[in-house]
Amino acid sequence: FLWATTAALALVGTSALAQQTVGSTQELAAQLQAQGYTSIEIKEGPTQTKVEAVRDGQKLEYVFDRATGRILSQELDRAADDDLRNGIEFDR
Repeated sequence: FLWATTAALALVGTSALAQQTVGSTQELAAQLQAQGYTSIEIKEGPTQTKVEAVRDGQKLEYVFDRATGRILSQELDRAADDDLRNGIEFDR
């Protein structure tokens, strides 16, 4: 994994983002777009939401608890070629 100061700051911002947007995947996608993410995938499960978003060749992936907004896992890695598509995808 490629961890850098900017990556750590992005993840801290993501925690607040998840807490603020629990229950509204459209708002979450809009906020990620406003932060410059061009490829966004959001998968909602019964209790958790998984988010994958790509910006500047970096793929941010995190899972948060839908009830509390608490981030359960998070990763930042170099995006693969198939991650570099533009758009938003929702899987419910």
